Amino acid sequence: MSDTYLDLTNTILPSTSSVGAALDFIHKHFDAPSLNHVIRSALFACIVAQNLSGKTVETHLQPIDIEIVAVATLLHDMAWNPLLASTRQFISKDKRFEVDSANVARGFLKGLQNEHGWDQRRLQLVWDGIALHTTPSISWHKEPEVVLCGYGILLDIVGVPEMPLPGVPQGSGVPREKFEEIYTHFPSLKLAGYVKDALCALCREKPETTFDNFVGDFGEELKVREQAETDGQGK
Repeated sequence: MSDTYLDLTNTILPSTSSVGAALDFIHKHFDAPSLNHVIRSALFACIVAQNLSGKTVETHLQPIDIEIVAVATLLHDMAWNPLLASTRQFISKDKRFEVDSANVARGFLKGLQNEHGWDQRRLQLVWDGIALHTTPSISWHKEPEVVLCGYGILLDIVGVPEMPLPGVPQGSGVPREKFEEIYTHFPSLKLAGYVKDALCALCREKPETTFDNFVGDFGEELKVREQAETDGQGK
């Protein structure tokens, strides 16, 4: 690991054994695009959490357990890519990828429970943050850890550091210079195309889990594209 990697993760993410274990876990199972995505997302989420901590504002985003924010965000995509051999073991036949990923995270943390203080409530917050991270219409009205997990992920997908979050005072987001520094050291590696390929693979393998969420949009596009290819071959 580079000095910059260690500096960014050690100064922004909580220095706890659980966060360290989560970092080791994702390094073991992820390829570079997935790894950089979840690390960027966790860094963004924790920066906002730190900016909000201790502020006297009328918001439901206090108090904040930053360790939950970090761990949930780091582990949020453990089951999103059927094309990645090292994570296929986490993908069920009948559950949304968010639920599979949440179950993986909960199982991983239960192995640390006795030593690291992962009681049932903290485990549930991690599970909720991951399972609901693609459903902001629900997650942004829940506990702060759940809100910030989804927000950090969305910041990385959208790429807009000033993106507003309900209940967050102005100036609590990710400074643009820090945002750009994180992207410099954890580049996107063509994440948009990577996500499209991964989610289209989910649509092929278990389409019944994609009808009630945004993944189905990729399935519709895939169906149109494949139909066009079929029609073209028939001419």
